[in-house]
Amino acid sequence: MDLETENRLASLLLEEARRLCAEAEKGVHVYLHMPSVRCQLNSRFLTAAVLGVHTTRLILDYLNGMEVVLDQLSCFLHVHMRSSQRQ
Repeated sequence: MDLETENRLASLLLEEARRLCAEAEKGVHVYLHMPSVRCQLNSRFLTAAVLGVHTTRLILDYLNGMEVVLDQLSCFLHVHMRSSQRQ
């Protein structure tokens, strides 16, 4: 590659770098002006998200139920231990 071509490519690269730096300085405005690519919702993603939320709620309900059972068991053991210590 000859020197003139190298200089031309270098100047194009520098110009592109300056343009990108100027856009980067705009910050949020550049992001907000980006075109929206998605026009249609992804049904597989939505189905997986809904199932994930449903599963999480089931697990939390189960754990909350277990917490109630453990609290009741703890109270029972506490009362039982106190009564056995008195005897």
